Formats: sequence, structure tokens, C-alpha cells
Amino acid sequence: IVAGNVTEGHRFMGNGRFTVTGFDDYAVKLKRAHVVLDAAEREAAIWQGAQNLAFAAGMEVVPDAGLLAEVAGLVEWPVPLMGRIGEDFLGLPPEVLQTSMREHQKFFSVKNPKTGRIEGFVTVANIEAADGGAVILKGNQKVLAARLSDAKFFWEKDLRVARAGMGEWVEGLKAVTFHGKLGSQAERVERIAALAREIAPLVGAD
Repeated sequence: IVAGNVTEGHRFMGNGRFTVTGFDDYAVKLKRAHVVLDAAEREAAIWQGAQNLAFAAGMEVVPDAGLLAEVAGLVEWPVPLMGRIGEDFLGLPPEVLQTSMREHQKFFSVKNPKTGRIEGFVTVANIEAADGGAVILKGNQKVLAARLSDAKFFWEKDLRVARAGMGEWVEGLKAVTFHGKLGSQAERVERIAALAREIAPLVGAD
């Protein structure tokens, strides 16, 4: 690799190769070529853009510093876009929605302050699309619906097990070692339950 003073900007929105004379010139010309060099500046742009979109819809973005840093590292020219979660999935717990969107899609969760429900999301594109991001958003919503369908299936399966007394899970704990000299996780749970039954009445608890 040979070092030099020639570089280029954004893969799709850039204007070809150009020469730089120093670091400041490099940063300025990169921005003209649709690349925000500074990671903190990208973070600020993402967060401000996400908040503006949510505010305009009467919603709030759920803060997530870790995700913000990660997404800022994935884009050169951040363009936040906001979408809505399908009606079929609004009944899922916020933790299920947030985890699914964060881990699989790198989406920020958007909350309705009146209901406390997660009802939307913000995704960050790396390009200013001619259609304002409509096609990007449509594709993201399609993938999200598939992810949330999986999440809904597992959530409802877990609910059935929980409502049936959790026997399936409790039985499974017998095969999980807690400690070589202290037995299985099932035995540990039994000890905790026994202690709870002793302690609860002493502190006026159920």
C-alpha cells in the first residue's frame, strides 16, 4: 500500500477522486463528498435527526448510547428515517420489541409517551435517496416484520409454558449444574423457594 494525498468520498454520492493538502483540507473536502469524518459529529447528527422525526410524530426516541455509537460507526453520511411497527406486534412487551430491533436491525425504538408503548423505530440510512428513503424504509419494515413474527412466536410459546406452571422450564433446570458441590439449578431454586417461604412471613410479605 502506497500512501498519498489522493482520496475519494462517499461510494455513491461522492464526486470521484480528489487531492488534499492537509488534515483540515481533507475533512472539508470529505464533507463536500458526503462523508462526515468525525464519529462524534455523526453521533450528534443521528441523535438529533432521530429526535426531530419522533417529535414531529408526537413520539420519543428511547435513548441507547451503545447503539448510537455502533450505528455511527456503520455510516459515513447518516440519514435517519422513521417507520411504524405493524399493528400485529404492538402488543409485545417493550423489552421484546427493543431487543429484536436493536440486535437484529440496529433500529432505535420510538415510544408513544401517552401509552408508554414502543410503536415506531428509527433506522439510519447511509445515503440521501431521491425518494426520501421510501424504498429503504419499505425494505426495512419488511425485514422487521419477519423478525418480529419470530419474536411474537417465541413470546407466545413462553407465555403458554409460564401459564401452565413453568413445569417444562423447572424440569429442564435439573440438567443444568449450578456448582459441582452444590447440585443443579433446580436444587438451587428449591433452596431459594424454601428460604423465601421462611423469610416472607417475617417481613409481612406474600
